Amino acid sequence: MGPTKREAMIALAADGLSNRQIGERLQTAERTVYDTLRTEEAQAQLREVREARVARARARLEFLADAAIGSLGQAIVGSHESKVRLAAADSILDRIGLVRTQKTETVTRHAGPQDGFATRSEDDLRHFVEHGRWPEES
Repeated sequence: MGPTKREAMIALAADGLSNRQIGERLQTAERTVYDTLRTEEAQAQLREVREARVARARARLEFLADAAIGSLGQAIVGSHESKVRLAAADSILDRIGLVRTQKTETVTRHAGPQDGFATRSEDDLRHFVEHGRWPEES
């Protein structure tokens, strides 16, 4: 069996296909697929493929997280409804890992119209998200 067919087996296995499904796709006996994929070399290649996919997915999520935080920041700044501002702030605080009780107390304390939450600058909002308080409270 050539390296191209073995690589195809590894790629399909990484996609989650069963040995039977791989065999059907590649017109190869299921036992041949099994024997090929259980070798140490194939297992190492399969791990590499999976790790590379996870790394690409993680990088994409990090990229999208920046965009999501920007969208949430716009919801905080642009909304006149305290419910929307609170939900957006809650979402941001949740993603930075604040414990639920801390998050609720922080959002409740700072989300009211008396704090001018909707009129804060982007830098102020970033500071708030990172530190849980406004810059002037530092």
